[in-house]
Amino acid sequence: MNKLLASSVDPKDLSLTIKGLLLSSVPIVMLLLQAAGKQIQQDEISLFVQVVSDIIAGLGALASAVMVAFGMARKLYVAFRD
Repeated sequence: MNKLLASSVDPKDLSLTIKGLLLSSVPIVMLLLQAAGKQIQQDEISLFVQVVSDIIAGLGALASAVMVAFGMARKLYVAFRD
C-alpha cells in the first residue's frame, strides 16, 4: 500500500487520517441525500465508509503494483540495453 495511505501502526491498514477524511465526508453526503428527499440509516453510513475505504485501499495497492511493474521494466531495459 502507498505510504501516504498506509497506517503508521499497521501498514496493511488504511491510515487514520484517510479514515477521518472519509468520515468527515459522510455528513456532506447525508445532507445532499436529505436534500434529494432520501433518508439513510446508520448501517448504510457504515457500509458507505467501509466501501469507500476499501476502494481507496485498492487504488493504493494498484498504484503500488504499477510502480513495481514500471520499476522492474525500467531495470530490465537499462540492464539489457548495454
